[in-house]
Formats: sequence, structure tokens, C-alpha cells
Amino acid sequence: MAAPWWIVTGIFISYRREHTAFIVDRLHHRLTEHFGVRQVDRDIENVGPGDDFGQRIDEAVAASAALLAIISDRWLVDRNPATKRAIGVPRDWVQREVGVALRRPGVLVIPVLIEGATMPGEQQLPYDIRSLAMCKAMHLSDRGWEDDIGRLLVALEEVVGASGATAALPTAAQAGPAAASAPLPDPSRTRRWFQRH
Repeated sequence: MAAPWWIVTGIFISYRREHTAFIVDRLHHRLTEHFGVRQVDRDIENVGPGDDFGQRIDEAVAASAALLAIISDRWLVDRNPATKRAIGVPRDWVQREVGVALRRPGVLVIPVLIEGATMPGEQQLPYDIRSLAMCKAMHLSDRGWEDDIGRLLVALEEVVGASGATAALPTAAQAGPAAASAPLPDPSRTRRWFQRH
């Protein structure tokens, strides 16, 4: 049996393409350069006819050690700018990605604020992702890019490992049945970054 496509994903980047694709391309390049291409995922592209897109999102996010929620000043606005509908509408895949990560103890969730965005308040968020407001945010700016990226890499290394350390993890097919029953990452380890910063 072929290994599931989502295996060996260390970092999942959650973002709205129409609002933040330009900076996510740059961020993705830097993360793959540091951690390896198999350790960074930003799009659910391998969805075949009849596949459940929502289930694919759940699997990919749940298999990650960290999720970066890229937040611009338009993040709360839905994909349809003409109606200005707020986040919380049905089939908001970004909301689903963040929600899955927040519910899974082993996933470190880091809000990444760009373009001078501010962190949404708890009451601005749908009920299932309100705890995102309690996560410590980081900033990415063009002017302070190298310093900002450096701090983000340090935070991610806490859960993904040092540069290249996890790039050679075995796939499910290589590891055998034991891989499916492997324990979740230690939640206390995934939260250490917040305790020290």
C-alpha cells in the first residue's frame, strides 16, 4: 500500500491565497530551505475526484507538528470581497485548518501577523477557533524580514527539530504498521516556546 501523501509534514502554512500569497511564497521558500521540502506544506493539491476535501485538510493538519496561521488585516474577511462576509461562513477552509490544529494537543499553533495586522480578539473569532486569540503571535515584515524569520525558525525548531533533522523520517510504508500507532508528540514540548518567550 502506498504511503499517505500527508505523511512527514512538519509545518503546515494556513493562509488566504488572494490576500497573502506573495509573502507566503517567500516564507515557504525560506522554510523549505531550512527544514527540507518534505517538512513544509501550504496547499492541499493532491485531491482526486470524489475525495473529501475537508478530510484531506484534517489529515494534513493533524499530521503536522506546527501550523502557521498567516494573518493579514483582511484575514477575517471571506473569499468574496464583494459581500465582505466575515470568517465563520460555511466552507471556510482556513477556519477549518486552524480549528483542527487547535484541537490537536501535539500541534503548535503560531499566528503570524503580516502587513501590520493586529491579532483578532476572542470575540471576533468563531467559537471553534476562539482559543487562537490566546496564542502568542509573531510578526513578519519586509523591513525586519531576516530578524523576524530567525525568531520564527527558532520557535519551529522546538517542535520540528533542527535544520534537516526531520527530513529523513520514514514514510508509513517504510516504517510499517507501528507507525500508525506511534504516540502523539509530547504537548509539553510543543508549548515550551511560549513559556520561554
